[in-house]
Amino acid sequence: MPPPPSKLRLAKPASTAAPPLEARDFAIAAGLGLAALAIYLLTVCRTIYWGDSSEFAVVCPMLDITHPTGYPFFTLLGKLFTLLPIGTIAFRVNLLGTVPAAVCVGLLFLVARQAGLTAGSAAFGAGLMAVSKELWDQGTACEVYSLHAALTAACLLAALTFWKGPSARRLAMTAGMLGLSFTNHLTTLWNVPALAWLVLCDWQPWRSGGAWQPSRRELARAAAAFGAMLLLYAYVPIRASQGVLFNHGEPGTVGSFLYHLTGRQFQYRMFTDPEAGIAKEVGEFWERFQLQFTPWLLPLVAIGAVALAMRSRSLAIAMALLVAVNLVFDLNYHIPDKDGYFLGVYLACALCAAEGLAALATMAGRGRPPGQRAVATAVAGLLLLAAPAVVNRPLVDKSSNRSLPEFTEELFKRLPPGGLLMVDDQFLIWSAAYVQLLERRYVDRMVVNDYLLCLPWYVHHLRRRYPQLVLPSSVDELVGERGAEVAKAKGWKIGDISQRYIERIARAIVEANLKQRRVFWNWHDSEERKEWKGLPVTNRGLFYEVLKAAPATQEPWSIDYPDPANYHKTELVDAHHRHVADTFSVACNRAGIALIAAGRYAEAEAAFNRSLEYNRDYPQVHLNMGVLFHTYAPNRAKRDEHWKKFLELAPNDPQAATVKKEIGG
Repeated sequence: MPPPPSKLRLAKPASTAAPPLEARDFAIAAGLGLAALAIYLLTVCRTIYWGDSSEFAVVCPMLDITHPTGYPFFTLLGKLFTLLPIGTIAFRVNLLGTVPAAVCVGLLFLVARQAGLTAGSAAFGAGLMAVSKELWDQGTACEVYSLHAALTAACLLAALTFWKGPSARRLAMTAGMLGLSFTNHLTTLWNVPALAWLVLCDWQPWRSGGAWQPSRRELARAAAAFGAMLLLYAYVPIRASQGVLFNHGEPGTVGSFLYHLTGRQFQYRMFTDPEAGIAKEVGEFWERFQLQFTPWLLPLVAIGAVALAMRSRSLAIAMALLVAVNLVFDLNYHIPDKDGYFLGVYLACALCAAEGLAALATMAGRGRPPGQRAVATAVAGLLLLAAPAVVNRPLVDKSSNRSLPEFTEELFKRLPPGGLLMVDDQFLIWSAAYVQLLERRYVDRMVVNDYLLCLPWYVHHLRRRYPQLVLPSSVDELVGERGAEVAKAKGWKIGDISQRYIERIARAIVEANLKQRRVFWNWHDSEERKEWKGLPVTNRGLFYEVLKAAPATQEPWSIDYPDPANYHKTELVDAHHRHVADTFSVACNRAGIALIAAGRYAEAEAAFNRSLEYNRDYPQVHLNMGVLFHTYAPNRAKRDEHWKKFLELAPNDPQAATVKKEIGG
């Protein structure tokens, strides 16, 4: 037997060539996709969810126009999914996040096989992507990012297939898939350098004597395939010109369509953040990145990147371009909800992790039969997948999350017929639209979002949807003034200008409607308010009522909110779910304060206890309970119990010193 090598080195295969994909590969890809689909179906949201998902749950069934860039392919697919004979409309649309995520997993296996990895290593890479936090999360609700990930994988597969053997058909397939990806999300542009490198790096059509030289007709066919897919964007101006109810940007003309298509209203957020430096963005990305595959598997990604560079310079450069270009633009696009933008980076990292496993398996399996090495690789892969699967499931599981529809239902129940509810949370207008337009309930109430009031299309939408809503002429004048100012502004001044006009427009609408109906405000934060823009407001629990004159006393309200068993804030992971639990808890606490003022001490105690059922670590409730048992319903033992808990939770609160003195601490 030959002596063992003096130094351990990453294995470098003699050839980078991979055999053509076989029926067995497609069968394994289908099996992996179905396995991922089963996992995602266990955790998918059964009803309307927060974020842009709430918008798509309304716009897709109605075939209306979404926010920029219009997402025609996604919208049309969403309409098809609403025809499925299963569950609610919201659940069907959520499957448009689930199915593409599973398809992405199967395609990634084929990408890895086409890149030259063994079936076992490729399956590990696909499985790792399946249980990564972001793809799994995107697979549990209706969003464009899981479809974008699937199309990115499809583009990589097409480009790799061409890279292995250039032909006119493969070039047209790559071009067509790229065009289709553009109709779903314009960040496809960040993938173009990597795809172009794969197509051109070894083919080099500008050199004579190559294996295949395309004719002009063949190049024209590839361009036609790309352009044919882009024709899906014609849906946007055609449908917009038909006067749909949700007509974002009203892109029925050439100018407005191009404005909408390019997302120009958001371009001021690119490379122009006045507050967060690149160091902060990189730090936040690093936190996201560690959550994807768990920190324990990150060394495997690094090992794989090195191994890939040793095995194939062309593939390594393609992956580096995919990561680098996506990071440059994504880190410099300053929006709060951009986690899905990094899926291209995570795809490349999953492929590197598969490469890393293959390299380690080759080193560890020297001298062993190929069968044993394959079994060992498969077992190691399964064990490595267990960690991210176990860690990430509770972070992404939305199967029992009904916080948005239940919160919306509570708002509607407490809003009187004919009442106007102003909200500063955009997601609430979509959940309200779902209830009113698709379920046909609470149609005699009005819900208006202040953030969108500065946009002409939304004002036109309100006039059509709520004919009884008073929209004075000053609203149109202010919207026009805002548009003129924004056209001249640059950078983040655009946001400042919009906010200034939003407040003026909202004030004009509230004042005009106060003469005819009751007006209410739901603010996303939990700040206590006594007035808004000079108008008195009074607390009604989940929202405030705007009044013409300040009330003499605060009337208590009903606290029959949803079962706290589903809203224990300290046990929840989802930020939106936690926010709703916190809102219920705050409303119960404030109801307790109002009940104390009304002399109804037993009811006040019940309200405070209810608040603690939603959030047992709410320090102000423990403080108020102590006050109740100290002053109004004396009980020293209960007083000390709650005040000690208050001091434990909020030792630096301004009232902590007084409380300590009272209990002799």
